[in-house]
Amino acid sequence: MATNTSPESWLNMQIKLDLWNALQDKPKNVIKFPISA
Repeated sequence: MATNTSPESWLNMQIKLDLWNALQDKPKNVIKFPISA
């Protein structure tokens, strides 16, 4: 292997990147509802 990394490490990095991107692009039209106790 040229980069000496496993397929699992690439998958984990992709998952982290996808999650980060999803958190950066929060929809503007979502209304937060108050949490009642």
